[in-house]
Amino acid sequence: MLCPGDKTFYCGAGNRLNMYYSNNSTKSSTDPMNVNVTGSYSFYFCYKDSPRALSVSASSDSMSVDACQKLATAGGYTWFGTEYGRECWMGNSLAAGTANATASDCNMACSGMPGQLCGGPSRLSLYRKIAT
Repeated sequence: MLCPGDKTFYCGAGNRLNMYYSNNSTKSSTDPMNVNVTGSYSFYFCYKDSPRALSVSASSDSMSVDACQKLATAGGYTWFGTEYGRECWMGNSLAAGTANATASDCNMACSGMPGQLCGGPSRLSLYRKIAT
């Protein structure tokens, strides 16, 4: 039976259905993603947080990249990062000995905004203030 809305497609019939399969492997748009720019900060990299990279912290069950950015802006910090889905870390310099992690290590959704990535276990999704 032809579909009533588009006569170029079949839509099954009484006690019948047409099944379609797609082997398209694109990611779902609901997968959490890094925020490239928020306020006056831009995404820097996924960083190892051992030793502790930034010294000032806040945490919330409603954490998001935007919420952490607002805290960093209010405090006048150059750097901020989200970690473990609900932590926000801020500071004006990175501690000695900190290093890049692989991007896939920052894989936890933000507790307050599941469409955004908020670091991972001992991993910071790190943002730096854009020079003006």
